[in-house]
Amino acid sequence: MTRFVCIHGHFYQPPRQDPWTDHIDRQPSALPFKNWNERIAAECYGPNAAAHIIGKDGHVSLHDNYRWMNFNFGPTLHQWLDDHHPALGAHIADADLQHPSELDGVRCGGIAQAWGHTILPLANRRDKKTQIRWGIADFAHRFQRQPAGMGLPEAAVDIETLECLAEEDIAFTVLPPSQAARIRKTEPNASWRPFDPETDTRKSTVCHLPSGKSIALFFYDGAISQQVAFDGLLHNGDRLAHALKTACMNGEPGDLLSIATDGETYGHHHRHGEMALAWCIQRFKHDPEITLTSFEHYLSTHPPVHEVEIHPVGSWSCAHGVERWRSDCGCQIDPSSGWSQAWRTPLRGALDQLNEALSGPFERAANRYVQDPWKARDDEALVAVGAMSREQFVQIHQRNDLTKEEVATVEKLYQLQRNLMAMFTSCGWFFDDIAGIEAQQVLAFAGRAIVLAEELFGQGTWRKDLLNGLSAAKSNKLGGGTASTILAGILDRDPSRRQDSPAGAQDEMFMTLHRQGADLDHQLAEAWERFGEDWLGDESDLSHLPLSLRACASSHCTRVILEGLRQHDWPKIQDKLHWAKIRKIEVDTSRLRIEIQRQLNRPLPGPDAPNPDPRAVKELVSLANILGIPLSVWAYELASGVAINAVGDGATRRPT
Repeated sequence: MTRFVCIHGHFYQPPRQDPWTDHIDRQPSALPFKNWNERIAAECYGPNAAAHIIGKDGHVSLHDNYRWMNFNFGPTLHQWLDDHHPALGAHIADADLQHPSELDGVRCGGIAQAWGHTILPLANRRDKKTQIRWGIADFAHRFQRQPAGMGLPEAAVDIETLECLAEEDIAFTVLPPSQAARIRKTEPNASWRPFDPETDTRKSTVCHLPSGKSIALFFYDGAISQQVAFDGLLHNGDRLAHALKTACMNGEPGDLLSIATDGETYGHHHRHGEMALAWCIQRFKHDPEITLTSFEHYLSTHPPVHEVEIHPVGSWSCAHGVERWRSDCGCQIDPSSGWSQAWRTPLRGALDQLNEALSGPFERAANRYVQDPWKARDDEALVAVGAMSREQFVQIHQRNDLTKEEVATVEKLYQLQRNLMAMFTSCGWFFDDIAGIEAQQVLAFAGRAIVLAEELFGQGTWRKDLLNGLSAAKSNKLGGGTASTILAGILDRDPSRRQDSPAGAQDEMFMTLHRQGADLDHQLAEAWERFGEDWLGDESDLSHLPLSLRACASSHCTRVILEGLRQHDWPKIQDKLHWAKIRKIEVDTSRLRIEIQRQLNRPLPGPDAPNPDPRAVKELVSLANILGIPLSVWAYELASGVAINAVGDGATRRPT
């Protein structure tokens, strides 16, 4: 009898957009990409849709990892993918429908995720329910089915969270073995015993809740998951496959070995990790002793025969329960820094206080327009994902016919709620300093909530109270200030009415025009020739230069790389990319994308047409990865013609 393997990826990025403009600002730390979403899409999300498997004979084939994984994609990430890389977003949703387990009548590659990556045990019950319902609504819209399972942010759980999941008909969730306290068989009079993380993770279990409801729990193999995420097991696909199979064969026939890590492990945290995963999956696809499955499918064929109890509260990235998101518990990224995380407590307290202080004014104001303000809030996710228009939302929830001005007020009320939900994104507390971009992001959502509240309810004490509460959240960085000074800076900018200095406005105009056409690009190129590379000398970092000069540098780099693409001069391309990287200059990926896709998707009129040069294809694909062009985009388009397999000195053409 076969053993089962389930590889789960928790794919997630926090909401990074400016809450005033709904656009992501440039993030210099993500260079050469515009922001971290683009960088991780290039390193992980795209490559996992078409991972390279290179055979011993040099044969190169493409492998879709998503079809063989269990996964959840955070709603804020999937929304960004649908907006910026729609082919990739659609591909991920399709992978759920194409999961091999569908052969047995169960479509089950994907599971939902609570919406805003809030640490649910730290949220009040009403907010827990909304986060869960928004996650379900998002999944149902994108995947066109109701989710059976839900991934919890940081796998953080308590009994109330499980109750909320069960109330929403979520059948199971996935937890680390450290969160299991004791276990027993479901047969009558069975005795409890301590949970064994080596053997008891191989079964599906059920947790009976105080309400009388129950939920299935899967506990992944913590040791192997740790090796995959942190200890180099992804350096070699054979090693990964060997470790998983060895662990499987030590169990009983019918057992399930599951691992769970951040999805970004495969390609972003570990370069080419998606290739190791693809190699491992390919091995198991042809191994009669191993069956790749998903949690949903395994649960449908192996109902729980063990009952489990969990610890009162826990998570997968804090040894102290959920203290990482509210106190200086000792969990941090760089223990050698000597930094304090005492700022976490006042940040948590101040945002909790703001959320509570605005709940009353929101409810009173919304009650004038809608029948049930909190029930309407649960449906706001349908508007956010495009499953329901604002007009439909109003028709369903309005007390009476609303005027256009009243509809606008309702929209603003629920924008307020979206920002209040987003300001509890877990990343704001996860990292080491309050001055980091993640903490600044949650403060920006809080700031936007303050501005919306003042527009809706008049001038209250919320701004003053929040600034006072945040004053105790002090940065470790020299000149980093406090959370209060960071928030004050965000509020003072008032991005909706921002007026830049004349020089700043000129720079912004320069960059905007630069992106509008080739004529200006020619002018920029001429300007670069006048004061460009020689003038800069040995300057290694150009990020401090005025935007107009950086636009010239960007234009210069882009032009040289385009020339290299058209000439297939790969050394020239690599040299200029290296030049741009060390000088922190962005290249215009939108223009390069067009040229790369043009060459990869050159029409092939018939079976006798010449094949593309295999080396050119390989170099173009590599460049696509570097420049943030997800491989699934060109893979989809390439699939409309031929799939290219590099073999030896030539290439074979295979219809797809």
